[in-house]
Amino acid sequence: MSNAALFFVDIFAMLMIVMGVWIFAFPQPIYGYIERYRQALSTHVLAVVVRLLLGVALIWVATQSSFPMVFQILGSLSIIAALAFLIIGRQRFQSILKWALSIGPKYHHIAGLLAFILGVFLLSSLH
Repeated sequence: MSNAALFFVDIFAMLMIVMGVWIFAFPQPIYGYIERYRQALSTHVLAVVVRLLLGVALIWVATQSSFPMVFQILGSLSIIAALAFLIIGRQRFQSILKWALSIGPKYHHIAGLLAFILGVFLLSSLH
């Protein structure tokens, strides 16, 4: 399980790095994609499942990282976010996405930079 969790966190971190650069430089395709699929049930399910898996994986690999407490906190927050998205239901989840899309063009540089930093932190803390 530890290798699978580590692989999952590595893949997630690499995706965060790529998506961070992409959102920083070319946000419109990402926002367009989210807008097209924000009402789909699969988007809500994916948001819950990925956060849940990421949270478990971060907690699982925390002891292998340079910052185990940070990994445990991030993992716990991810699980809490997954449960919150599950509890609030699809309508409120869609409202959150709509709100995020409305502020995205104004703050895409910050969002992209934060995603990039998170990805680099996760990768560098594990290797």
